[in-house]
Amino acid sequence: MGQANRPRLLILFLPQEWKNYHRRPHWEAMAKQAQLLIIEPPAGILTAILQPRRLLKYFKSDKKLRQQSGSGVATFRPIQLGSPGIDFILPFLSGLDRLLMRRQLKKVVEQLHADLSNTVTFIVHVYQHHFSRLFPNAPQCYEITDLYVIPYGHDELNENHWYTKRARRYERKIIKDSDIVITSSRLIFENLRSAHSHVHYLHNSADYAHFSKSENTELEIPAEIKGLAKPVLGFIGYLNHLIDFELLAMLSNEFTSGSIVIIGSEQKINRVTNDSWYQITRQTKNIHYLGFKDYETLPAYLKGFDVCLLPFRSNEWMRYSAPNKTFQYLATGKPVVSTDFPEMRAFKNVVHVADNHNRFINMVREAINENSEAKRAERKKIALENSTDTRAVKVMSLLNGTLKERS
Repeated sequence: MGQANRPRLLILFLPQEWKNYHRRPHWEAMAKQAQLLIIEPPAGILTAILQPRRLLKYFKSDKKLRQQSGSGVATFRPIQLGSPGIDFILPFLSGLDRLLMRRQLKKVVEQLHADLSNTVTFIVHVYQHHFSRLFPNAPQCYEITDLYVIPYGHDELNENHWYTKRARRYERKIIKDSDIVITSSRLIFENLRSAHSHVHYLHNSADYAHFSKSENTELEIPAEIKGLAKPVLGFIGYLNHLIDFELLAMLSNEFTSGSIVIIGSEQKINRVTNDSWYQITRQTKNIHYLGFKDYETLPAYLKGFDVCLLPFRSNEWMRYSAPNKTFQYLATGKPVVSTDFPEMRAFKNVVHVADNHNRFINMVREAINENSEAKRAERKKIALENSTDTRAVKVMSLLNGTLKERS
């Protein structure tokens, strides 16, 4: 395929700051294929009431466009009236923010010496509907990883909820505006394939090279878990309403001579402080909450795990979810035990999938005892097949085909 049909610039509208974005490794892999411009959540004038530091940081900065050293990634934080999501409550802001964004981005694209006709924009959240088809000449991709039409913190999908009604309307607009739709959830794929002619299902991914470092014999296990009683059962991820804290409490009772390690911070928008089971686990002696850890240090912590856990609750969000931490875990070669949800069933040959609490506990026992070299190799093979680099090549292939059709 000729160079003329390859995008030179990818513009990604982010729902959170680049440094905190959980899918950052995937996009860093994309930056190896084309220049990547990250549009961080706007510094909103109205946001000054809720997040004054963000606005102060914006005006203090001498460079709104920043090139990440040693990569093809540039970040830009625009100025807006609102911030992502606020227009769900104040929809009249959308049109004004859209005009502001277009003017700012045109200047940024010029600074990068890019051509909008050879640029692909990415929308990744229904909150970003007012940035959809911001540039008519630039192809658009809607990459949807979760069922974002469910309000945060809700377990069930209620089509009559005001948020869901509005989100459905906005998502229909995004899909209609997009040249291509990509999802890592098979259920979302099945729901959308009749709504768009170019819907593609690709598994989520993880940075295999990074997480496989856990097998490095010279890598030191961090002191705070090195001396913990074995077996060490570990989870890495956000603490939110998706975590089954009752299951964690049951695990602590069953493995009283072992340790449960939880790495991650409480998600602000999905706070779990009032969850009674969460409070119980915070007081349990063999459950260790270690808080947020830098991404670069995670392989060292995973090296100290005996079994990796995916202890998610059964709800509508998880039915449509495909956690990329599945492949992060598998890249270590360590056994993985998960609760049952649709996307996980395709990996039953390498992941223990339990459909209730008692089976989960029994599968943890099995995982501790069956960790053979053959199993480790099989898990690592699946992780490598679903690496961020592999997925980036697949996504770029789809984009190249879309550009070729338009040329």
